[in-house]
Amino acid sequence: MKKILLLFATLALVLTAGAQSVDLEILGFADENGNPVSTLELSPTQDLSPSPILKNNGPEAVAATDSVIIDITYNSDTYLTYIYLTGQQLHSVSAGEQVTINPMNPIWSAAVMDEFQLFSCTLCYEVRIVGHSVDPNPDNNTACVEITRAVGIEEDWADGIALFPNPASTTVTLSGVAGHRLQIFDLTGKMVMNQEKISDNQSVDISSLSEGLYIVRISDGKNLVTRKLNIIR
Repeated sequence: MKKILLLFATLALVLTAGAQSVDLEILGFADENGNPVSTLELSPTQDLSPSPILKNNGPEAVAATDSVIIDITYNSDTYLTYIYLTGQQLHSVSAGEQVTINPMNPIWSAAVMDEFQLFSCTLCYEVRIVGHSVDPNPDNNTACVEITRAVGIEEDWADGIALFPNPASTTVTLSGVAGHRLQIFDLTGKMVMNQEKISDNQSVDISSLSEGLYIVRISDGKNLVTRKLNIIR
């Protein structure tokens, strides 16, 4: 038994000694132009898609066979989602270099944030390595960013917009929306319809949409209003 324990201890020592040391640090976040920011201010129609800035403090690079996970939490204690990166993607980021990670998909769409009346929150990103490399300094693995949204709705403008019938079956008519943009989202945040400019009292064909509840977003470029649409058949 002692020989077996000694063998495992020796093996662990060899593996640890051979592991690459990579000190990954999240420096902060960048806006859509790649400029570092301490807060992210979103327009009423903008999706939430923060871009973390990741730095490799070295002394080595991430092994190509490793995985790098960035865990994302919402308001400090609620796990939200993660960003997955392969070691191959970061293998060329040498010691002292940094890279901005641009997510493929937004954290939340504007429609979902409208639905849940989300106007501000804190998102925290924590990076970790899974595989051969080890990160000797976990103290710099986390960074947070404050998110605020400007949802400008002029009451007179919003009051003049109507959507009928509701519930609807195959068509829905909108009034007070001449020249506005129309978007319809399902409750997962997926956009199922987009029309850049619609006419007043325009009849919109919704026959291709499944039964259920949808979010209708109408914008004139400055103001935004949302309506819930229930499709039944």
